[in-house]
Amino acid sequence: MQFLTSLDTTLLRAINQSMANPLFDVLMPFMSGNTAFFPLLIVLATVAIKLGGTRGAFMVAMMALAVLIASNWVCAPLKELFMRPRPAMTLSDIRLLTGNGQGMTSLPSCHATNWGAMTVVAWLFYARTWRLMVPLALLVATSRVYLGVHYPSDVLAGLVIGGVTGWIVTHGLDKIWQAAGRLLFPSWWARRPSLLKAGPSSPPSNLAEASSVSWRHATWALLLILFATRLAYISSDVIGLSEDEAYQWMWSKHLDWAYYSKPPMIAWVQWLGTHLWGDTAFGVRFMSPVLALAFGIMVWLFLHRRTSEQCTFWVLAAISVTPLFAVGATLLTVDAPTVLFHTAAVLSVWIAIERKSYGWWIASGIAMALGFLSKFFSPFLWLGLLLFAWWTPDFRQRIGWKGPVTAFLLNALGTVPVILWNASHGWITATHLQERGGLDHVAGLNLEHLLTFLASIVALLNPVFCIAIAVVVWGFVRLKEKPPLWKFLFCSTIPVLLFYTLLACRAKAQPNWIAPVAPALFVFAALAWHARSQVNHALTKRFLVTGLVLGFPVVLFLHDTHLLTKAFGVTLSEKSDPLTRVRQGQPLAELVQKQMKILAREGPPVFIISDHYGRASLLNFYLPDAQRVLPEDQLSYVLNTDKPQNQYWFWPSYESRTGENAIFVMNTANPRKAPKQLVQDFSSVNSMGTFTLRSEGRAVGHVQLFACHGKNPPEPANPAPKKTEPSIEDDTAAGVALYSAHRFEEAVRHFQNVVRRSEQMLGPEHQQTLANRNNLANALNAMGRSAEAETEHGMVLAIRERLMGPDHAEVLMSRNNLATALLTQGKVTEAEAQYKITLRTRERLQGPDGFDVLKTCFALAACLEAQQKQAEALAWARRAETGWGSTLGPAHPATISARAARERIETSLKQNETAHGPEPGR
Repeated sequence: MQFLTSLDTTLLRAINQSMANPLFDVLMPFMSGNTAFFPLLIVLATVAIKLGGTRGAFMVAMMALAVLIASNWVCAPLKELFMRPRPAMTLSDIRLLTGNGQGMTSLPSCHATNWGAMTVVAWLFYARTWRLMVPLALLVATSRVYLGVHYPSDVLAGLVIGGVTGWIVTHGLDKIWQAAGRLLFPSWWARRPSLLKAGPSSPPSNLAEASSVSWRHATWALLLILFATRLAYISSDVIGLSEDEAYQWMWSKHLDWAYYSKPPMIAWVQWLGTHLWGDTAFGVRFMSPVLALAFGIMVWLFLHRRTSEQCTFWVLAAISVTPLFAVGATLLTVDAPTVLFHTAAVLSVWIAIERKSYGWWIASGIAMALGFLSKFFSPFLWLGLLLFAWWTPDFRQRIGWKGPVTAFLLNALGTVPVILWNASHGWITATHLQERGGLDHVAGLNLEHLLTFLASIVALLNPVFCIAIAVVVWGFVRLKEKPPLWKFLFCSTIPVLLFYTLLACRAKAQPNWIAPVAPALFVFAALAWHARSQVNHALTKRFLVTGLVLGFPVVLFLHDTHLLTKAFGVTLSEKSDPLTRVRQGQPLAELVQKQMKILAREGPPVFIISDHYGRASLLNFYLPDAQRVLPEDQLSYVLNTDKPQNQYWFWPSYESRTGENAIFVMNTANPRKAPKQLVQDFSSVNSMGTFTLRSEGRAVGHVQLFACHGKNPPEPANPAPKKTEPSIEDDTAAGVALYSAHRFEEAVRHFQNVVRRSEQMLGPEHQQTLANRNNLANALNAMGRSAEAETEHGMVLAIRERLMGPDHAEVLMSRNNLATALLTQGKVTEAEAQYKITLRTRERLQGPDGFDVLKTCFALAACLEAQQKQAEALAWARRAETGWGSTLGPAHPATISARAARERIETSLKQNETAHGPEPGR
């Protein structure tokens, strides 16, 4: 064993060091990983399918499956089993060019494993491919050793493990196909009895029936694979809950007959999921794949009898690569149950008309009631039915009156819970919907909102499929003899599309609002294109293939935008990444929990207030202490308002938490003042700074936190008359007014009196006392009495650091104030030390780009400039300018100030270099 280890290390050094040359230093990192790899792989896969046909497609699919299994379920567990350290961790002389040189994940190499699997699969399908694949696999494996991230034995083991996995997967699936293909896919099996070898084909006796059976089973397999994949996805940690999901999870903790903005179905569905799987992201979302599976089965039951099994398969495949449906099958919002029940209502109404079935009218009424309890959508279907009856007189007798009346009564029964709840809550939902749709004020035509709405719909429905639907609608309008089913589907969708298009002309409309009628549009298009394919199959196929090829990667990357970086080296910005909104919950909770612990050192209990119901709900979900006390109590609240704006209004507020402290969370990248209501609710409110939320190292949001001290008691119904003696707060405000008016001498005398009063009434360590002592120091500094200011700031810093700990925002502010006083006196070295302590702490708490971090960098640059350390000052000024420029924009006043400082320092530095030469170390 010692000999093998020594040989392994010798070969590593030979490849990593002895073979080193400029050409390999460029070639090997490229072979190990580059942004062109995945695009080239896609091109090669396309060529293989184009040239090899079915066999080429099987090879590509088998390679993808073998790599998936080899990388995730073979290589990854083996890494955890062996826990071999990377070479650079144990050998100090290793050249680490790029890649991961740390971690106990050296054996085996997943790069080599993947290439071993692909090489063997390609060889099993096309024997001569070894001439291309083996050299490539060996080159990639060698590159991992050359880069210094693996031992030779790591890549050798990876090649063998990958090759064995590829062989087992390919032959295993081939054996399964040979055994089960005859029963499940008889027509396909007859054409290809083996996946690997082209054998003799024997057409089944009844080809049409065999083809129908094959496509039917393919549809079932597609639905089950999608269901399993979606369950696996929502059980992973790729994304967290969205604000709406967390908000509606809060509803499920307070079950009711309706809620501020929606009917109760979404809360009931979430209640079911979380009672099955617990209060986890998986439990919250579990019912979404379940509802999507039920939806797919329903579409199959309706379509396969009216078109063909093959057509139905491709319709469901098209739906699966349509972003609107794909997102709705993973995130659980009101759209998921609404789409299912509204589509069920539309299809059951048609079956009731088609068969003259009273039972189907009852089914449609139940579906409408359930749809109304999901979202207020069923009135649109009644409008569509009336339009259809008016347009198609021949069907009026078939529709009759008994069935529709029964369905209407059942639908009306579903409205009762919502009506009763609203009647006892001031009809708040009606008010909300009026405000949400911009119907509470006079508005003109807004083309920007309209065009954004239409463009978003096209994107969410897949642009190719949108064009296909538009072609169908145009052809339908021109068609003289319109099939009744086509008419009905057209009538069931047009009221919704017209209503929301008109609404978008006056207010901002969300594209997902039309989601419940999107399935009817797809069914309508499927019927029309199926009929057209009998005449022009090529055009139908062209639309379908183009839509699938465009939609699949879009949907794939929508599920994990980090794949764009891994595949193409493209990193989306915070604003352009659609998954930013589902990655904020966990980092927000971690930040708030950390700050709560700091604030809790003061003694009183700490709760949370947010500026938005979504953030309050995320904190209630992701903070263990908050989740534990629900529903009997609550830890995270929404800021009090004077009228209902969300469901939190109807739940207990934080008014009873008199004397407690709180952290207020506000969504902003730039420092702002605390809301007026918050200031009224607490004895003192101080900013803790702005923070960047990060998920996997990437910015996903920005918040500002405020420390709120001493929740004031609720105001009595008839407040007592105010005392004639001014309060400490009034005295503080008067002093601030004097300071703002530059009456510094008066402000000093005033604040000296306020500090004395505050010490007597509240104590020397009370926050109000310390705030006024801080005000006194600022006034002294403004008068030029910097030594006295230093004393006052030092006293405040010492008390706050002892009470709150060194990381508290107010401690850091006090340290900055002390540094400013020192700098004013010319004690630049001491000021520099204080600024650097503040900077290190803020970097650790807020990240490198936090506003307060950059503000400290700017102050440190001024301090160093005063010491004539121009080179160091320039570096800090540049950092402040670059950071503010990227977060606030180049035109922001902070960026402009930093740019001016940087230019001034650069000019001074050039003058010094001209006169005396460059500074040492520059």
